Amino acid sequence: MYQTVEVAFNPKALGSNVNFARLRAQQAYYRNMGKGVVWANSLRIGIEQPFANSRVPVSELFFSGGGSTLRDSR
Repeated sequence: MYQTVEVAFNPKALGSNVNFARLRAQQAYYRNMGKGVVWANSLRIGIEQPFANSRVPVSELFFSGGGSTLRDSR
């Protein structure tokens, strides 16, 4: 099992161009099923929130999709 949590606070007072906060968490689970087969699954969740009449920069948005599709979180 693999778990991570990241919390980021980006205020202009500390040098950011915009004011926003982010929470990102991930959990992955791997199980040996035998005969060279491994079951693997993963769950990811993320939340971003601007504050002080600001915005979340496009470069910091969460995106999903694959090789032929791309969707932003808006």
